Amino acid sequence: MRAETDEGDTEGIREELQALRVLLARLNLAPTDLTTTDPPTPTFEQYVPLVAASVSVGTRRTYGRYWRQLVEHWPQRRLTEPTSTEIRLLAEHVQARALTRRNSRGGRSAAEHFIAALRRLYEQAEADGLLSGTANPASRVPKPTRLPSTRRALSNRHLTEINHIAATTGNDPALDSLLLRFHTETACRRAGALTLRPRDLDPELCVVQLTEKGGTRRTQPISPSLMDHLRAHIHHRHNTAPDATVFRYRDGRPITRRRYDHLWNRIGDHLPWVAAQQVSIHWIRHTTLTWVERHFGYAVTRAYAGHLPRGHEPTATTTYIRAEIEEAATALSALTGEPHPLALEGQSPPAQPRSQIQYPLKPSHIQSEEILNADDMRESGISEFDDVDITSTARDGSTRHLQGYTAIPYDIPRGCAAGYMPEMNVLCALGDHSSQSDQPLMKHVTITVERSASSG
Repeated sequence: MRAETDEGDTEGIREELQALRVLLARLNLAPTDLTTTDPPTPTFEQYVPLVAASVSVGTRRTYGRYWRQLVEHWPQRRLTEPTSTEIRLLAEHVQARALTRRNSRGGRSAAEHFIAALRRLYEQAEADGLLSGTANPASRVPKPTRLPSTRRALSNRHLTEINHIAATTGNDPALDSLLLRFHTETACRRAGALTLRPRDLDPELCVVQLTEKGGTRRTQPISPSLMDHLRAHIHHRHNTAPDATVFRYRDGRPITRRRYDHLWNRIGDHLPWVAAQQVSIHWIRHTTLTWVERHFGYAVTRAYAGHLPRGHEPTATTTYIRAEIEEAATALSALTGEPHPLALEGQSPPAQPRSQIQYPLKPSHIQSEEILNADDMRESGISEFDDVDITSTARDGSTRHLQGYTAIPYDIPRGCAAGYMPEMNVLCALGDHSSQSDQPLMKHVTITVERSASSG
């Protein structure tokens, strides 16, 4: 009886073990998984905030919205649970719900960024030892194929039209035209302007430090006149703190990406071709770099664009074709027609090359400048960027007045001053003519310049 009882117990144990094996197989588990002491894989709701806090500001801005969508859809699911098929279906959902923008292409960019955001999340999970590379479902989901870009270089006529609308319409044409000029000269991306700070400006060498995507920083030359315009903008918009952003509204608020949307929507309302072709600020970058490439070649264009060398260069020869900042300054000098302190002498093309791009109009607040000799300013108690009042005296003794102009020191002979037309035309008396040409006097007007009471 004892042997029969033992044999019956053994048979029951076999049946139980077989049932356990079937259950483990259905759960996709191995017996060793039951003995592990590792904590469970975190949920998306637990892990996404940790990753978001550990990345750079730029990465968080790019991927943040897509990580939030992950938490919204799969808050309690663990990182190891979603399959590649589920990720692909969620990417299609994100694409279908993408915001329609002026340069939208059916949400393909949203789907691409969503998959990239998920890959970045799982890469961090692998680095943290939460899963292996073979268990990464996002790596097996392909990104949507990018459509060919419709972007191209703008013609001189089109650039002129764009700058004219920016400088003559809207609630802050001075800001918009200055933005366009900055992008035209530097060919920078949007982030380069949004992150520019007063301490990034070097007035002596006429260069700025640009911070662009990925937190990369590069030195870019700008023209002396643009440097003056930027410094005047900083003064007028009361953003002189070294770490404050440069481009601001009249009330001192820093601009955001929305300003670009507002600008191009407004230009598109006036110029139908801008709206139809979905022109954006990146078209300005494309236009400038195309001009630089046509006149100065690939190496200078690459430096001008801020394209960093990559680890998979096509040949070792590319090591020897990197251009220096002096060559970029030479290209800028040819583009703007202004001398630059870093430009190489004797290596610029003619000042007005046949296909030179049209330079943007001067911002309206910069046209309200009075250019003076620095020594004359000191003797008169006038500081840089002070508001000044100007009075002209005609030959018959009559006077004419302009108020609230900005004093700009410049390398100009003592006793002389200069300003922009047509704003200064009011200082010219109709009855005063040149005895030689019989034209109104424009270059020999007697004036006095005094510090405005508004300057304090």
